[in-house]
Amino acid sequence: MPEDKETIIRKASEQARECARKYRGCSQTTLMGLQDALELRDDNLFQAASGLSGGIGDMRDVCGALLGACLMLGVKFGRRRQNVRSFTRLTSSYIPVGKLYKWFEKEFGSVKCRDLRTAFAGGVYYDMNVPWQAKLANAAGIKEKCVDMIARTAAKTAELILEADHHGEQATAGAKRKRAAKKQ
Repeated sequence: MPEDKETIIRKASEQARECARKYRGCSQTTLMGLQDALELRDDNLFQAASGLSGGIGDMRDVCGALLGACLMLGVKFGRRRQNVRSFTRLTSSYIPVGKLYKWFEKEFGSVKCRDLRTAFAGGVYYDMNVPWQAKLANAAGIKEKCVDMIARTAAKTAELILEADHHGEQATAGAKRKRAAKKQ
């Protein structure tokens, strides 16, 4: 029996949380939780996400969890290579990605890794590459706050995917009923 929507969303969140605690790498762990919960594994995509962690190559720019989640939305809604000439297919991914971006920005106050880490540490930015600052960051609970953000982002992304799938199923069912009615 297929899992219900809430179960899949919870599974994405829990799996992303567990992976983030165990393996680190916000982009990959967000993506891993989503891939496992939605049963859409893609090792090449997972590998490609590795350089996005730490705010794109550890530069503390756009949050890797958001980027990993956007990659998953691209898998579901993005333009495929055989449709490269279709601008409509390209822009079909803009809405779910834009919704996630705005949700993330509102939920966490920024999409920038450095801003998020500063907020998580009470207004101070700690450079995790400087040992004494890393200790202060750990004492401030930054890692666990990032893990929570990863889990919540995976859950929201799964929700957006499942919501769109549900609407697509309804539209498909409605179209089938109309075609059947025309045949009669």
